[in-house]
Amino acid sequence: MNIDMDQLPQFLSSFEKVVNEHEHPSNHKSMLLRSHGEGKLASDAKTVDNDVKTAILHAYLTLFINGPTTNTFTMKALDDNRQALTTNVMNLYEVVNPSPFYPLQMKALAWAMSKLPYDINLENDPSYIKQVGALLNNRQPVTEEGTFGTLQQFLSREGSFWLMPQSDGRYSIDLTRYKNYAVRQHFRSYGCKAIVDAQFNVVSIDNVACNDAGFGVALSVFKSTLILDIVLHVHAMVSHLLVSQRLYMSATTTYYSTIQSDSLLSDLYYLCTYRTNEINSNIPVLASGQGSLIQMGFGFTGDSFKEMLSDLLTDQKLQTSAGIKHVLLDCRSEQWKKMASPVYAVVDKFVERVVGNKLPEDFKLQTKVGLFVSTFYHEMVGDFQLKTIYNCDLNPRTYDGAQFERRTNEFGYIIAAATMGVSVRILKLHELVAGTYLSGESLAAWTEMYHGMKDALKDYKFIDVDNFEFSVGY
Repeated sequence: MNIDMDQLPQFLSSFEKVVNEHEHPSNHKSMLLRSHGEGKLASDAKTVDNDVKTAILHAYLTLFINGPTTNTFTMKALDDNRQALTTNVMNLYEVVNPSPFYPLQMKALAWAMSKLPYDINLENDPSYIKQVGALLNNRQPVTEEGTFGTLQQFLSREGSFWLMPQSDGRYSIDLTRYKNYAVRQHFRSYGCKAIVDAQFNVVSIDNVACNDAGFGVALSVFKSTLILDIVLHVHAMVSHLLVSQRLYMSATTTYYSTIQSDSLLSDLYYLCTYRTNEINSNIPVLASGQGSLIQMGFGFTGDSFKEMLSDLLTDQKLQTSAGIKHVLLDCRSEQWKKMASPVYAVVDKFVERVVGNKLPEDFKLQTKVGLFVSTFYHEMVGDFQLKTIYNCDLNPRTYDGAQFERRTNEFGYIIAAATMGVSVRILKLHELVAGTYLSGESLAAWTEMYHGMKDALKDYKFIDVDNFEFSVGY
């Protein structure tokens, strides 16, 4: 989710060129200097020709593709934000010390993205897969041959995070919270409750049985709601804002002096948070109100989308580290706990070794949750889920009427490319412990944690621990 703002002029220039060549092939008068009342794009983005839409999206993806990589990573001092000015993101969350040009950059990107249509077909675009492949540095496949990726397989593996045990031996996936938010015309509302049997088959959705004639529509709504929960809630909101941003704020304000006076602590908190503020400051373009990428990709109105963001961020169950740990681990299915609990135990041991009694217990718990999310949870239910979106056919919108199965996955892919998988450029544990970034006790502690995580997950073949990219910071 990292936009390289140094590339913003290039993006706006390419966007401007595409528009001008489409509207006035012989007149390259600046689109950005023209009034918003002129031209085809200004009146209704949905009337733009498909080649123009594609070019705009490719220009947008170029921002990500050309972003910083781990090749440029160097250890630096943790920021001091004790006296920092703040700017309000979506009037929902504060981000510290953005670029001085941040408000203008966000407005420019938001304006450009608002010119994209709600529907776009990239299925026959031969350069699209190449673009996304370049975005991911070929370190995660865009598509995968074979039997990987059925919904049943997903729910039996990393998707077991969504399973809540029932007394009858089955599971429920309760996504009814999304029923409350209005959608645009022609789309079905989100939100449902699915029942999953012991073999991880979805057997009913909102009391519509799998052998019922209406199950196809119900399943489509379930898939649309599931991708919404993956992209927006567990990944963007929980991982990046509620966990990562809060840890960053605590480390760079309340506990800054203690951390900076200890090399083990300064290494730990720099590595956990070095990308947090940069990444999260781009949230308005990706997930805010009308015209943001995720709002367009799903079916919500601008106002209801913003209301939903506020509700997700202020969820009372997620306002403390203990509450977050309970939601992410303690209340989940045995399948998820069996996989995730040993990883948390490795993180717990690492934090106790490095932090000890130097910091209060509540901040130590916040650190454990943050590191668990950074190295494992964010990867498993965040960036790793790019493959699930492709292979499980998680269409971000379900249409009204007989055309409910109309495919708009391509916008889901854009969302995935913009909000997932981009962190393949972020430093990974295997790169950290094999590089020259750390030495002495810091290197020993981080190396022990890395091998401990690999050992904890060695029996899960689908994870492939030798190639699994445990993120350092996100």
